[in-house]
Amino acid sequence: MLFRSCETRGGISAVVGAGQYLYLARLAVIDDVIRPDELHLLRLVPNAWLTRSEFVAVPTIFGPVTLRTRVAKDGKTLDVEFLPKFRHAPKQGVLHVPAIRTLKVNGKKIAAKQGFVAL
Repeated sequence: MLFRSCETRGGISAVVGAGQYLYLARLAVIDDVIRPDELHLLRLVPNAWLTRSEFVAVPTIFGPVTLRTRVAKDGKTLDVEFLPKFRHAPKQGVLHVPAIRTLKVNGKKIAAKQGFVAL
């Protein structure tokens, strides 16, 4: 018996197996399907991923997005670099923020209210 990660039958295909885990991991970091015309960043990201992560040219329905995160040595500052190349911009962008003291987005300090920041 042969098992594949992508099944096709008569022109219909579905990603099953390992492919779905990659898709769900992408949605944890850059989610473009939770609400229509919104882009959610770092929505379900574990704190360990924030230490130093890089997601380059991640495809979204709005266009490719690059997202880099780094926690400062003091452990109290999260530095986020957000570089979108939108074909059309979403109506709203939301950055979900973990419990930290200081947040920097593209080098600018931003106050996080109620665990998220509107971009």
